[in-house]
Amino acid sequence: MEGGADEVKGEARLDILVVGDEAAGPGVVKGLEENGLRAVRADVPVPRRREGALPVLSELSGCFGTYEAGLRAGEGPRRRPVRGGIVVQAGRREAAFEPLELEPGDRVVTLSAFLEALPGLPRPETGDRAPLAVFLLGLGGESSPRATREALSAAAVLLEDLGWRAALLYGNLKVSGAGLEAAVRDARRKGALLLRFSGGRPTFVRQGEGRVAVDCLDESSRSRLTLHPDWIVVDEALRAGPEERERAERVGADPGPDGFLPSDNVYRFGLETNRRGILALPPGADPLGRETLEDDLAAAALEMRALERFESREPDRAAVIDPGLCARCLTCYRACPHGAVALGERVEIVTRACFACGVCEGACPARAIALQGPGRGEGPGEAPRDPERPHIRPGDLVVFGCRRSADRARALCRHLGEEPPGDLEFVPVDCAGCISRQTIMDALLAGASGVLVLACHPGNCHAERGNLEARSRVEAVRRFLQEAGMDPGRAGFHTLAANMGVEYGRTVRAFREALDRG
Repeated sequence: MEGGADEVKGEARLDILVVGDEAAGPGVVKGLEENGLRAVRADVPVPRRREGALPVLSELSGCFGTYEAGLRAGEGPRRRPVRGGIVVQAGRREAAFEPLELEPGDRVVTLSAFLEALPGLPRPETGDRAPLAVFLLGLGGESSPRATREALSAAAVLLEDLGWRAALLYGNLKVSGAGLEAAVRDARRKGALLLRFSGGRPTFVRQGEGRVAVDCLDESSRSRLTLHPDWIVVDEALRAGPEERERAERVGADPGPDGFLPSDNVYRFGLETNRRGILALPPGADPLGRETLEDDLAAAALEMRALERFESREPDRAAVIDPGLCARCLTCYRACPHGAVALGERVEIVTRACFACGVCEGACPARAIALQGPGRGEGPGEAPRDPERPHIRPGDLVVFGCRRSADRARALCRHLGEEPPGDLEFVPVDCAGCISRQTIMDALLAGASGVLVLACHPGNCHAERGNLEARSRVEAVRRFLQEAGMDPGRAGFHTLAANMGVEYGRTVRAFREALDRG
């Protein structure tokens, strides 16, 4: 771009690190350029890639506002400041042959292979038996709306254009994509056989000439069927390869259970990861089966521009380390789920990168870290609550609850009239991960009859693993109480969602009753 190489519509261009899939890279770079972002391409070492094709990302140091990419290329290692990063993921499609005890062959193929062969399939001669294609969806693992759409589209071509027969055998049919429910009804209307398997799976019997018979139970009619397909088509799930996991590790972001970024966290939007300024493009199509690269890149550009404005101001609330108490043990550096701790002459929290979760506060053995700034979630006129100093009367039950889940469940419980015991001191916290072992012990020493920590469900914690840290600390306190000859049941842990008002009341009452029995 001439003249305006560093300016787009009056806005300064940002250097954004693009890590990942070489094939998709040029399209991503072009899309970012069109949205006013300048791409710096790199990747992790990938087998069979031509040496020097892309600079190798050795590390991404720093955090939001201070990121530096360590790059190795032909001219040697160098470091380049970047404002943020975008991870481009590819993954690989794998068919569930092994779980189904099927062997791939000329007539037992993957869905993608069948789609390639579809244009060359013959139409049967008049009077000949119509060939049968059996599609297996979600029987050997999780399927996807994309696989459902592809199988239904192929079935429509077979039924309408080629005069074939088609059957779809499925476990959990994914129809969340636009128009998929109507496509299923249309396939039935055109003559496709759809059989659901809620429990077991069909049995596959090998026959001669590479053919496989399918023996199954029709759950609707409770009658047994034996199908003799000419083709068996197995759907494929997108799997993360070692490259995807390596990319996540190099940028310091937490992948989800499937190995892809971002994690399945309900508190994150779209492309966000647990590190501010690091985004991730989903592999291939989105979960609903739509091709959305242009939309994703536009959303990434908006997010980067929003972060640029965020960078120019200090956040309202962040963790702060007291240098007089800090022993440089680096526990906070290891514990921070957002990579917001910087190591220099002093250990410091980079406030622009801090999500104010308090996990570092709960982990610090010297109690040198505190969240500073106005509290969030209090009602009008209420002062922020300090979890280190709850108002405890002897015999009180103290409940520390995450503002995003337990505190809202508590409000819903009260709205439903399910008021828990009156001798209860509820302390809302930014994240259950900010509750240290000492905080729990202090409450017990102050006369609390018991301490209950309520956190988000696994995978739903805004801090990614604050709930796991909280569980670990409660278990440590329980072990200590048992070793000291005290009742370990005085410390408890439970997970809740914001809409579980009734469960909140039941959990608190059950904990109180257990204390009374003990």
